[in-house]
Amino acid sequence: MVLIVALIGLTALVAVGSTAASPVVERTRESCLLPAVGLTWLRTMPTVESSRYGVIGAGLRLLIGVPYA
Repeated sequence: MVLIVALIGLTALVAVGSTAASPVVERTRESCLLPAVGLTWLRTMPTVESSRYGVIGAGLRLLIGVPYA
């Protein structure tokens, strides 16, 4: 049982890491342009996005993976 929980936790960590890295890397131009137009919430945007994608990804993986386990 402990091994299963550890594997699920590791899967969730990988999901959060991979989804967090892609939007930040893909938006380097946008990160430079937004402050120039006056948007001040630029620092919180990647954190909110990566958290949202991580929670959605972990939830979907649990919904799909638990019945098969």
